Amino acid sequence: MRVTQSFWALALLVTLGHALVKTCVRPVLWFFDSLDPVEPQTISSFWNPTREANIDSGRRSPPLNVWSLDLSAQQTVGPILGLRINSTRAIRAKYPNGNPELTGPDAVDVLTYQAGWITDKTDWVKPADKWAETKDVVANGDSWPGVFWPKSEEGGASQQGEGDWGDYHVGYGGFCNDIDPPFGYWCSQQPPRGNCYDPKSRTSRGCTQTHMSPDGISYGALLPNAPSYRNATGAIVQAWRGMARWFTNLCLVSEHDKASGTLTFDDKIGCNQGGEGNVAFSQWWIENVFEELDDDNEWFFDETTKTLFYFFNNTVPSSSDRFVATRTKVLFNVTGSQQHPVSKVTIRGLEMRDTAYTYLGTDPADIHGMPSGGDWALQRSGAVLLEGTEFATVDNCFLTRIDGNGIFLSNYNLNTTLSRNELAWVGDSAMAAWGSTSRCLEANCSTKLPWGVGPDGRNKNQPRGTHVWGNLVRELGIWQKQSSMWFQAVTAQTHLERNVHFNGPRAGLNFNDGFGGGDIIEGNLLANCVRESGDHGPWNSWDRVPYITNIGMIRDADKPRVGPGLPGHDSANGRPSVVPKFREIRHNLIIGTYNSQEDIDTDDGSSYYQTHHNLFAMADHGLKSDFGGQWDHHWNNVYGYVGTCFGNGHNLAFYNNQCVTKAAGYGCPSDDTMTVLNNTIYTQDGHGKACPKDRLEPFPSDADLVTMGAAVLKPFPFPAA
Repeated sequence: MRVTQSFWALALLVTLGHALVKTCVRPVLWFFDSLDPVEPQTISSFWNPTREANIDSGRRSPPLNVWSLDLSAQQTVGPILGLRINSTRAIRAKYPNGNPELTGPDAVDVLTYQAGWITDKTDWVKPADKWAETKDVVANGDSWPGVFWPKSEEGGASQQGEGDWGDYHVGYGGFCNDIDPPFGYWCSQQPPRGNCYDPKSRTSRGCTQTHMSPDGISYGALLPNAPSYRNATGAIVQAWRGMARWFTNLCLVSEHDKASGTLTFDDKIGCNQGGEGNVAFSQWWIENVFEELDDDNEWFFDETTKTLFYFFNNTVPSSSDRFVATRTKVLFNVTGSQQHPVSKVTIRGLEMRDTAYTYLGTDPADIHGMPSGGDWALQRSGAVLLEGTEFATVDNCFLTRIDGNGIFLSNYNLNTTLSRNELAWVGDSAMAAWGSTSRCLEANCSTKLPWGVGPDGRNKNQPRGTHVWGNLVRELGIWQKQSSMWFQAVTAQTHLERNVHFNGPRAGLNFNDGFGGGDIIEGNLLANCVRESGDHGPWNSWDRVPYITNIGMIRDADKPRVGPGLPGHDSANGRPSVVPKFREIRHNLIIGTYNSQEDIDTDDGSSYYQTHHNLFAMADHGLKSDFGGQWDHHWNNVYGYVGTCFGNGHNLAFYNNQCVTKAAGYGCPSDDTMTVLNNTIYTQDGHGKACPKDRLEPFPSDADLVTMGAAVLKPFPFPAA
């Protein structure tokens, strides 16, 4: 069975207890006539055929090969958010020209984007001053008696909250009034990770800072057609955050001042897809402007006249060409509650395609919030939306040219299975999960927040026990570059196994925080990630905000610091703790091509990982830990042609590994809490620096390296599908 909003009407309404499963798929289908064109003096003087049932025909507009289609007679026609021609994406009129599906990896220079993006230095309008309206919120273990909540880190790190200790430090209001709820780690005036924003000059040094974005753009000579723009309202500017291209913002143009050459962005819609802030963007493009309709396969919809324009790449259109406008944003909405969950719903064997974008707008599916302590914002929607479910399954489905997220798990979802699906050409993330917590800031709830975003996650209003297995995910992040095969925030006990992902702009797997832990990542293949961004890896994680759960651990200084299981810790056995259970990353093949900094980028406080029996090919570095990260242990892995084998950190371990490094060895760690021993370090000539308990060898042959990798992957017991 094929589910699409493109070709027929489908309405499914099923009542299940206190829950609703609903999808409404409406047809929007047009053909452009292929009669031999006659060069008209004006569009209106040309051919005016009799309308056929359910068919609209178009006319040609000189001198370009642009055809127009008058849709004013169709009362149901609203804004056209996307267009498909013969099941592939058409390009909304943009400058510079280029196909958004291709201009990232197929650019002339993947590092600077010489195709499809404006790369010249641009003047951006500073964000309005909202500093005084921005408020901080802080909690810690003093307000939560009975919770295991360390006040300091053994290694002496200074970033509060990073690494699951110290303050729960967030903020609300001010610059964050463009997201809902207006609350999050980067909403703070003083996020512990650091703030490079100067509120007096309203400038930034360019590193981490409070959530904000430019109010507009002074384009100068960068938009050669701008003086002829008749109406730029509704145009969209897509732009990378500066530095290492951490994410893109998509901003809605609300005003155009031709005299000053300035486009002003809407202050309520868009420009809010990042978590961290910036006062200036880097590479950018503009789209949805009629005067930029000048290249093959571009289209523009005039909302005032209800006219669709399309630039054909042939002399005349074909009568067999099928034009489909995207409209629906959520195809399956399976919504119950934690008290009255939808149980045992299965969606199987369907093709789902051509949903509308959700990166910007005012519909519930478009609204962005800030999940925990990560670098970007997120919308709680997908082509399949699950909330308040138990034992739900999405199996053996094909999701393609979805313009938002593919499958989204919001809040309470227990024991969900996402299996054997293929997701391709997805606008944002393929699969994502994001939970909520209590509204209480202290144990006695003397301060009650307006939203479920406090530090206490024991209400279990989160995705837990999700099994993601056997999925094939490729070509994603067409619109929002901060996209992954799998994203999770305020989510625990996920089991990711036997998935294949390649061709993505950012990380393949992104874990936004350390909430709860107990996740298992095994037997996956990741390749060709970080194709359009930087400072990232096929796996990325952050851990900036401590959360209370009853599935974590407590410190046990009498236990050995190194080894399988729970080194240095015991199970909390139901006692509330902000220390998560170890996550286990095992038996994965990860190929760190393109701009991969590490294959496992445990960034910004990421802690409590057991990473073993993996083959990590290429990337710049091996084990990473920074900004308060701790208890990250790598053992029995093979690293093929990395820059360095490991970095320093607190309570880290790197042992029994085989590391083929392009460097001339390495220096021993200065941190006496870090364990390094029994590793074989391969350098080009077998010489260099190494720790006393490691050994040096010359480079192995490629065949030997493959054999080494196969040996660590082999123990994984692949069950029958």
